[in-house]
Amino acid sequence: MKKVICVTGGSSGFGYEVSKLLAIKGHTVYTGARNIEKMESLKAYGVHILELNVTLDDSVKAFVDHVIKSEDHIDVLINNAGYGAYGVSETQSLKSIQAMYDVNVYGVIRMNQQVIPYMREKRQGRIIQIASLVSHVSIPGISHYAATKHALRSTTESLRSEVRPFGIDVVQIEPGAVNTGFEEVALGLIEPTHEDYQSFLSAFKIFIKKSYRKGPSPDSTVKAMVKAALVKKPKWVYRTTLDAKIYPIAKGLLGLKLYSYISSRLIFKAKKKR
Repeated sequence: MKKVICVTGGSSGFGYEVSKLLAIKGHTVYTGARNIEKMESLKAYGVHILELNVTLDDSVKAFVDHVIKSEDHIDVLINNAGYGAYGVSETQSLKSIQAMYDVNVYGVIRMNQQVIPYMREKRQGRIIQIASLVSHVSIPGISHYAATKHALRSTTESLRSEVRPFGIDVVQIEPGAVNTGFEEVALGLIEPTHEDYQSFLSAFKIFIKKSYRKGPSPDSTVKAMVKAALVKKPKWVYRTTLDAKIYPIAKGLLGLKLYSYISSRLIFKAKKKR
């Protein structure tokens, strides 16, 4: 059955690829992002592209209103918009931290609060939240980014129970390090910090670059997003990379102290192996 699907953050990465694949499969796809020019090529696949800034209430409302006016309903919402800004917890600016929360957490809430009333009225729908491995585990250098994903996982778990009586499924996708260029943005947003942290940051940057360079392509994650959108009974959580499957289990088995020690050592070990 043909579905009406909305995707946020469609200008690159997972959002772009999942929009293309869903449209190729014959579904009606509305994809939004701030940079509409980067989505122009999606038109060739039949994707409807719209400007969308998930940090602005009016932009979110205009996006949803346009879809409802055109299609009368929304079957699936994929909350894909998000980004990371890495840095040292002590000195990362509140402006930088708040900006991440506004996209990764409040942006998702804005979209959900606009879309859920229509799904609830129809007594059917599906919401797919793109979280991360770091919604379960964290390492030095990503504390505030990881916190946004922890927050997203918490809201997802609560939301799932709240809307289940209305026939609305809520699914969480959890990729680990994937070779999409995500780390280039995150590392590029590291702010100046005290010289005491320079040795750590040097090792951290090497570790992150190696992790993402060795990471899988987006394929497994995009396929999971498509499956979560289309299958009759989706799983609650899809862990789409090997690290996303292993690390949360390892943390539980090792205990917090040992896990923290090992993860810190791995960062500095990456610098020595350079």
